[in-house]
Order: sequence, then C-alpha cells, then structure tokens
Amino acid sequence: MNLAAAEQTFIEESRGLIDDMDDALMLLEENPEHDSAIHAVFRAAHTIKGSAGLFGLSHIVAFTHSFESDLARIRSGEAVLQAGQAALWIECSDHIKLLIDLLESGTPPDETVLAQGRALGQQLDAMAGGHPSSAAIASACLPVLQETLIEPNLVDRHE
Repeated sequence: MNLAAAEQTFIEESRGLIDDMDDALMLLEENPEHDSAIHAVFRAAHTIKGSAGLFGLSHIVAFTHSFESDLARIRSGEAVLQAGQAALWIECSDHIKLLIDLLESGTPPDETVLAQGRALGQQLDAMAGGHPSSAAIASACLPVLQETLIEPNLVDRHE
C-alpha cells in the first residue's frame, strides 16, 4: 500500500469535509435549531477523526474528538446550542484546517498550534459547564504522547 497516496487522499477528503462543515456551520449561525446542520458537522468531524486515527495523527484525533464531543452533547439533547457556540465551532473547523495544512506541508504542529488547540478545547469544555471531557484530558497529555510515539523526522516517513 502506498502510504503517501493514502495520506494525500485523506488530506483531500478532509478538505472536502471541512468545506461541508463550514457550510453547515454557516447555517447554524443563521438558524441554531437546524438539526441536520448539527448532524452534518458531527459526521464531518467524526470522519476526519476516524481517518486521522488510521494514520496515527494523534494531535488531529485528540482535537477533533474534543470538538466532536461538544457536538455530540448538542445532538443528543444533553445540552442546547448556546450563543456564540457556532462561532466557536467555526474556530474549531479553522483549527482542523490548519492541522490538515500542516500535515500536507510535512510540518509537525509546533507548541503554538498545540496551545491554540488546547485553548479551543477549554472553551468547548466551558460551554459544556466547565467539566473537562476525556478528550480534554487526552489533549493535555498530547505533548508527552508526541515525544514518545512520534519520531522527529516524520517528513520523510513515506519513503
């Protein structure tokens, strides 16, 4: 199996999913009761998370899981969409796009990017009543995981 080609397919499909996510998020900003838009955002995030997991992209999995967990609370009726939540979700979508762009360029996320992801995760948790999700805890552990599981020279891993 050609890992480079499979990863390129993941990148292209993720971009399409992010575009779909952004369209649905715009609908949510206009109409917070738009259930099918919430489901569309959830499906896109869930697909990106699952596919990233196949490639061992733990930083994408951890962040997207935190985002997906927030969406799941709204989808299940456990919580209601709050003012500003759709705008926060747009920031999350933008962050996922940044992570995909970095992957395509062969650049691992630096501490600034990881800190942005953690900050967004904290905002998601705050919207959920301030109780950290398992995804937030996993995200806090991500730097340690990256040091132990990810080799520093990933740029050439496809050869």
